[in-house]
Amino acid sequence: MYKSVDGSPINYVLDTNVLLSDPKALYSFEENNVVLHFEVIREIEKFKKGNDEINANSREVLRRLRDHMSETSNRPIPLKSGGHLYLIKPNNLDDLDNKPYADSALLRYISSLEDNEKEKTILITEDNALYVMADASNIKAEVYLRQREGKKNLNEMLNLQSSIILEQESVNSLYKTGKLNIDNDSLDEKIDLINNQYLHVEGHKLPIQYQKMPNGDHSFRKLWVGETDVFHGIFPKNKEQQYLMQMCLDDQIQVGTVLGSAGTGKTLVTLASALHKTLKERKFERILIIRPVSQVGSELGFLPGDLESKTAPYMGSIYDAGEVIFQNMRRIFDRSIDTNGLDYLIQQDRLMFATPNFMRGRNLPNSYIIVDEAQNLSKSEIKTLVTRTGEGSKMILTGDPYQTDVPYVDEVSNGLSIVTKKFLGEDIFSTVILKKTERSKVAELASKKL
Repeated sequence: MYKSVDGSPINYVLDTNVLLSDPKALYSFEENNVVLHFEVIREIEKFKKGNDEINANSREVLRRLRDHMSETSNRPIPLKSGGHLYLIKPNNLDDLDNKPYADSALLRYISSLEDNEKEKTILITEDNALYVMADASNIKAEVYLRQREGKKNLNEMLNLQSSIILEQESVNSLYKTGKLNIDNDSLDEKIDLINNQYLHVEGHKLPIQYQKMPNGDHSFRKLWVGETDVFHGIFPKNKEQQYLMQMCLDDQIQVGTVLGSAGTGKTLVTLASALHKTLKERKFERILIIRPVSQVGSELGFLPGDLESKTAPYMGSIYDAGEVIFQNMRRIFDRSIDTNGLDYLIQQDRLMFATPNFMRGRNLPNSYIIVDEAQNLSKSEIKTLVTRTGEGSKMILTGDPYQTDVPYVDEVSNGLSIVTKKFLGEDIFSTVILKKTERSKVAELASKKL
């Protein structure tokens, strides 16, 4: 977007509001020079305290600058965009004792440049007043154009194949025996497969799981979860939900992530599988559901009641899923089943709710742990939760990386995405991407259009 014309770098001088609206603006100028004046940094620092988006952006900018300066002693500082970052200080450092006002400092700085430097220097701002003043001072200025990449689908973001082409003979073997081993030299399609990956065979309604053999060969197995297999009244409505149910029921997978937009069935299928493993197979002693809340810390503590009372308002989606599950069980299996079965499980301590605030220092053995809305957790928060997983426990993290509700994480830096990328290929890990909204046509339309 911001490219040099003749190959020589352009100097882009950034105004305070540019970075406060987009902390990644440092990397929007490709191989060109990014110039930050000390007064801009001082103004950014003024906004670091608070919980609003502008405060989070201020802290992120300062953190990025600190990290860049600690990573290299080179000046100017090389940027991942291919350009360099220049920090400009006032001629007299005593000026920093005065009240910061970046606009006048930026105009003075650019006006003081020699003609050849001034010619290839552009002020970038979102402030109309500064733009007008710059133009009146014969300074080149442009309104910041936020660099927006097209939203990638989750398979592209994680670099995961969703399908594979196999010879008909191999397909027949999978249908007949449920397994297929292929040596590394015989796999026709050279694609980058990930251990424990779920995918389907193109041209066939055949969901499979891939596993990499110790000798480098490839192993595929047909998923045994089918449309007629029902778990607590819930059955998969599409192949991706088949993958999810398989992952949630597979004892080899001790930690998994499920990524998908609203209404794709993340919570419903995961909870139904957890109930099956805990109540029917008795593999686990309890189900623990952890969900971040919009307000953390002391805000939660001021709510009346015990921990269950405090967390109940944030667990509405879990209760909704439980109601569907027990209603289906009553309809399909036994009309004597209480549709308020979740309340009974809570009373018996077989189902427990918690928020991340209360997890530090805990050990959670023999538990089926569901971390709901995990995209609203930071890297450090998600590490705290995953390291609580004790012996004999399984953890499934669910969420939509593109729907973060906290200002300091995005689709890449949120805890759900980080765990998925870092754990890909591990023997005890797998991930599932849900694509189709099954909740309702309204939910599907909103997911696509909004």
